[in-house]
Amino acid sequence: MSRNDIFALVSRVRGATNEYLVGELERLGATGLAPSHGDILAALYRHGELGMTELASSIRRRKNTLTVLAAKLEDLGYVSRRADPEDARRSLVFLTAKGEALRDPFSRISRSLMTRGLKGIGEEELDATSRCLERMLKNFSG
Repeated sequence: MSRNDIFALVSRVRGATNEYLVGELERLGATGLAPSHGDILAALYRHGELGMTELASSIRRRKNTLTVLAAKLEDLGYVSRRADPEDARRSLVFLTAKGEALRDPFSRISRSLMTRGLKGIGEEELDATSRCLERMLKNFSG
């Protein structure tokens, strides 16, 4: 594979990762979830209830994109939203009991993904790859 194929390779890795995640979630009976929902769940597992602006910033998504993703998670019963009691203009997102019940399986799937995806790759290779990908992303971020 040549350096000209790097973006195609990154895309294929992302596709394989997404396919793995969806398959594992479906195996657990968590249908309807997309890998992009995982960012929201992970942030809520880490931080607890968050405002939409903080959540969007935490997962590096635009607020309008987050609104669509959060609405889908709400429809599926994993999160709920309510007005902030201190500022009615602000919307808070929090996990429901169904969302909390997914915490441990979500963590196991994440560990399994890392183990499988990084198998046979040394620390130096991982560090160099991370630095390279971060630089590439920065090139597009401005």
